[in-house]
Amino acid sequence: MLSEKQLNKFIKIYEQQFGQKISREAAFELSIRLLRLIQLINKPLTQADLELLSARRRQLNIEDN
Repeated sequence: MLSEKQLNKFIKIYEQQFGQKISREAAFELSIRLLRLIQLINKPLTQADLELLSARRRQLNIEDN
């Protein structure tokens, strides 16, 4: 969970970036969604994921680097 300090910082950054004030509830929801997105993006690939990716790249004739 987010601390009060972190939530306040998120609200401030959001307002600076988008020029809109948001409620604490909206800030909490958006920050949780952002954290979840970052977790998904940073998730390491498993060997099975790599094999699926390689197979898909071969189907599309894309070279592996």
